[in-house]
Amino acid sequence: MRFVFSAVAAWLLAIAFQARAEDTWPRRPITIVVPFQAGGSADLLARIVQQQLQAEMGVPFVVENRSGAGGSIGTAYVAKAPNDGYTLLLGTLSTNVLNEFMNRNLPYHAERDFQPITLLVRLPNLLVVGPHNQAKTVPELIDYIKANDGKLNYGSSGIGTFSHLAVVMFELATGTHMTHVPFRSTVDEVTNLMNGSIDLAIDSMTTLWPQAQTGSIRAVAVSGENRSPSTPELPAIGETLKGYAV
Repeated sequence: MRFVFSAVAAWLLAIAFQARAEDTWPRRPITIVVPFQAGGSADLLARIVQQQLQAEMGVPFVVENRSGAGGSIGTAYVAKAPNDGYTLLLGTLSTNVLNEFMNRNLPYHAERDFQPITLLVRLPNLLVVGPHNQAKTVPELIDYIKANDGKLNYGSSGIGTFSHLAVVMFELATGTHMTHVPFRSTVDEVTNLMNGSIDLAIDSMTTLWPQAQTGSIRAVAVSGENRSPSTPELPAIGETLKGYAV
């Protein structure tokens, strides 16, 4: 069995389940592959799941980060791993949905190679700006982007990831244009937000919110139609841009 946990897309996937293995599995350590760098949302979730599964199943679970290509490298690694149940993948909306539409030469097929098991989590996303950006609301940010149309940069955790396409949707909804700067992880994205190399990003609240609380970056809104129960003081982008939801 090769498994996939999907964090942002909110489901848990698996490859080629063999029921007869249930009586003997697991008998040795199991690897959870995270297709992004350490410190991001997928990695944090994997380490929580690691502790719970290890306690429940009585065998070691080891988290292994294999980042690159919007999560495709790690996902392809698991797709080609032995079909024995000892290689798991914590995947995301990007790795298990978006990449298939963004890359003609993807080295795996999410629907063919992975079998769904269960819903895992849903993570809110945040629209954030760096400390150098004075915008505090979505309308102020839109005005700022329009006043500097084509001059600003936005970051993402990789080409074709949800954090990339979320800003593309924002551009389309506002009629604005910015330059995309992809990074290998949300951690790199946040670092460049703080030092002013990029101007804004829309990415996972799990990674961005702690930095926003310290004032290193500023949270402007959640990227949905409605406010998040965990941050009711933050408006939703959909309050300004009707129908916008990521």
